[in-house]
Amino acid sequence: MLRKLHGLPSLAVMLFVITLACTGAVLSLMPTFHRAVAVIPAVGEVSVATLAQHVVTHFPQAERIERDLSGEVIVHYQQDEKSHADLVNPLTGESIAPHRPSAVMVWVKDLHRSFLLGDMGRIMAGVTAGFMMLICLSGTFLLVRRIGGWKALVRPFKGKGGKRIHSELARFAVLGLLLSSLTGAYMSALRFGVFTDHTYVEAEFPNAVSGGLPAPVNSLIALKNIDLSELREPHLSCS
Repeated sequence: MLRKLHGLPSLAVMLFVITLACTGAVLSLMPTFHRAVAVIPAVGEVSVATLAQHVVTHFPQAERIERDLSGEVIVHYQQDEKSHADLVNPLTGESIAPHRPSAVMVWVKDLHRSFLLGDMGRIMAGVTAGFMMLICLSGTFLLVRRIGGWKALVRPFKGKGGKRIHSELARFAVLGLLLSSLTGAYMSALRFGVFTDHTYVEAEFPNAVSGGLPAPVNSLIALKNIDLSELREPHLSCS
């Protein structure tokens, strides 16, 4: 029974798993490439308040500041009644270049998240992640049963040929695959409202404001106390 639980799901979702793995690997490398060319201030050099002040100085119509996983800072603003986005130098707030996501990477991201099939594809990706968890768990128990116990996992395997290669690769890859499939299934469940993310609480919009002149953004204590390197929220509204 355990062997069927391992083999049948593998055959059923093999193509989807390969697609998710390959596209996920490509996407995981992109922040590293971007960070290699990004301007990254030293810790303590730039606060969120200072960054916002620099940005609004050069982009009076700034609507949103975004800091992505690579550390690049992107400002979204209006000009000539059109929306624009620029990469900016966080030290000065000046534009480095227009921000234009690669069409190829957008396609890879859509392929990874939804197999280019919209919400139906997102459901398929979530189900595939669930099957991957089942494959990892059943494969681990099969391996432990074959080698004679959990302690044998840390010892060299006996035998030769394809079975040994499969076992050796599985021993080193199973934790990563299990973590990846678990987080993928969880994000899919969040997407469709199965779970609620309680780690994010949106601030309440005030019912009334003074109507006076707004304070300079670089005088706001809450923003002055946050270093740019500690900014975890992906967006900072400038409106």
